[in-house]
Amino acid sequence: MSDKPSGPMLDVSDVARIFRADPKTVNRWTHKGMLKCVFSPGGHRRFYATDVIELLLKLGWHVPEWLTFAVERERQDEVLSSRAGD
Repeated sequence: MSDKPSGPMLDVSDVARIFRADPKTVNRWTHKGMLKCVFSPGGHRRFYATDVIELLLKLGWHVPEWLTFAVERERQDEVLSSRAGD
């Protein structure tokens, strides 16, 4: 993955569904450093899609197509936005 996290932001329940895990397990992963997170202004954990994909690949899990598509779509939107500013 790239050095800069990107893609849509996912919440704990989104990540839990992807891994078929309990949200408390996802929170433990962040405490252990297995999965990076940022905190929303309200104090809730948010995860970059690229970080979730990185963990899926590290564990040898299948990456859902919708997640890959969402990251690629956001990258394309960023490129188009930067070109519009030229």
